[in-house]
Amino acid sequence: MSRKAVSELIATIIVIALVIFIGALISPWATKLAKNVTNESATSALSNIRCQYAALDFDTSYATNGVSSNFTGANPILRVKVVNKGTVDMHTFSFETEFNSSVIKRFDPVAADQKSVADPLKPGQAAILNASISPAITGTLNNIRIIPQPCPEVAVKQTT
Repeated sequence: MSRKAVSELIATIIVIALVIFIGALISPWATKLAKNVTNESATSALSNIRCQYAALDFDTSYATNGVSSNFTGANPILRVKVVNKGTVDMHTFSFETEFNSSVIKRFDPVAADQKSVADPLKPGQAAILNASISPAITGTLNNIRIIPQPCPEVAVKQTT
């Protein structure tokens, strides 16, 4: 065997060993990445499918188009009556309000009224949600959106 053949053989063995070493380093990272992407995709797909059957609306028989507000006094408050018109439990609501046609504020219902995973707004049910407005806002409430955390794309908007 010639010296040239021996050095080519050693070079080939070194290259193969290097490729195996790099593969061993990258393999756990690639496996973890693939699992995370798969899990996120599956979770997103299930959420999208579930939210196709979600629907909310204001109960317009309550107050003015489903909205009652009192921004004067020591405890300014915003009340809405929302109805679950879909087939999916809704919970963890927030209010997005528009004052004076431009000022947008976000509020959460008071804890006693907030719907949770353990106590959701079930299909067909209605609930009055109250939000304390702090600090007090002066001006006119123009629009309000009710946004459920599990399906924010089904948020409903009401002009007051």
